[in-house]
Amino acid sequence: MAIPKDIEPTEGPLDLKGLKILIEDNGYKVDMLLQYQLQESKATKKGKTEIPTKGAFLIFAKYHQPQIIRQVITQRNQPRKFKNLDRALSWGKFVGFRTAQLAINLDDYIAFKTVGE
Repeated sequence: MAIPKDIEPTEGPLDLKGLKILIEDNGYKVDMLLQYQLQESKATKKGKTEIPTKGAFLIFAKYHQPQIIRQVITQRNQPRKFKNLDRALSWGKFVGFRTAQLAINLDDYIAFKTVGE
């Protein structure tokens, strides 16, 4: 079974206020999906592509039947992301997510870790 590389949202983005309404007011059981994404590569002055040295955990919300997946955004309409997994999980607990699932492309992550050392 092939697992997709990226989490594909099925509907538009969701801000913190909308997320709180789903969890607290409507009583939905919302799951948090974390996707590790490397920083985009940039071209250097010599024309070579630079290997990414940083990454972040993007936050998605999954709820309802059939499953609805929406990316969580900030007040500035930027994707909600954390560089530290512990902070992402703490934020999810604060918001009221029921469970957390992590999606990492291991090939990219291992290459990133070996370059960063």
